[in-house]
Amino acid sequence: MDLKLFNTPQEIIAGKYPVKNFWIISVDIGFSSVKGVAPNKRFCFPSYVKKMDSSLMSVDNDDIYYRDNDGMYLIGTKAQDLVRADDTNDTNSSFDRNRYFTKEFVILARTAVAIGLMTNEERGNQAQLRPFVQTGLPAAYLKADAPKIKAAFSQPGSYDIKIGMGKWMHFENTLKSDDISVMSQPAGTLNSILFDDNGEPRKESRGIMEKNIIIADIGFGTFDPYGVINREKVLEESINNLGMKKVLEVASNYIYKDYNMDIKIPQMRKFMKTGSFKVVDITNMTSKSVDIAPYIEKACQEVATEAARKLYEMAGYFQDYDILVVTGGTGAAWFDYFKSALAGMEDLKIIPGNDGNELPVYYANARGYYMSAYRRLRKAGN
Repeated sequence: MDLKLFNTPQEIIAGKYPVKNFWIISVDIGFSSVKGVAPNKRFCFPSYVKKMDSSLMSVDNDDIYYRDNDGMYLIGTKAQDLVRADDTNDTNSSFDRNRYFTKEFVILARTAVAIGLMTNEERGNQAQLRPFVQTGLPAAYLKADAPKIKAAFSQPGSYDIKIGMGKWMHFENTLKSDDISVMSQPAGTLNSILFDDNGEPRKESRGIMEKNIIIADIGFGTFDPYGVINREKVLEESINNLGMKKVLEVASNYIYKDYNMDIKIPQMRKFMKTGSFKVVDITNMTSKSVDIAPYIEKACQEVATEAARKLYEMAGYFQDYDILVVTGGTGAAWFDYFKSALAGMEDLKIIPGNDGNELPVYYANARGYYMSAYRRLRKAGN
């Protein structure tokens, strides 16, 4: 099994996306990673924040640092790499639905906005366009949680961001509630497959919208089915703990049975990156490295099959659907599992969430957020 499919990358990649009147920053803050699109870039980093106890800093060009009056924090991959065997910090709060009120979530939101505002060789904000943030939530939480995530993005304050060996950059958060829009996460993928990189309808868009579509948005913590029949939304659900977090929990249980090791989720994510975990025999003073891939593969097969069956039932056995779109960070890794589990559905076309563009599937929601905001703001004449 290729564990790279499950490892969250840390990247800031220059690119050009349509812009007019507003500097749009789309941000998809998942339990596993933060993805974003701005007029001059796309970016991604693990949703992990680690407060630094000293001023010692590395010289890796990919490192992301945040500081404010409360101290300095390391963000993303390097923060995740610092997880120790006895470290259980943030295990619960990081995956809690109401994490919007945590310091960690605010740091992730501010860091994403700051990266989105940075200039690069592709484009600078020469016209000093007003920033506009488009984000999203699991469909079933949208109404109740939209005010909460808006409050997190608009929390006033001063902070600094440093990327790699670059200089510290200062930011003042002046975003207001009206500068932030929240939409359904699966609707983000739907918008992404309908529009090209210029924000215009793809030639295939009309044919897609003439079909009945169900989107399976599978992330780290939630599994969100979203169904559209005759252009009307008919299914909008969020199922907790049926994504990659469940896979890691199941794999951790298998490891515990074999080696009596209780490995927490943050540690499992770290081991997936290295490909192995260490087993120590305290009595005999020995240790060995064990391949984690077989445990992840076994757990993936189990949880992905459960998710496919759950979707099959919720979608009324796909009797009314023509297209299934598999999206989300975990969805990308589970695409083949879904195709295999649903191979008998001859009339169901299964496509990935990045259909029609070259971005990795984990950007599908963020790309769709961007296109939705661009078209809406352009049409409103703002």
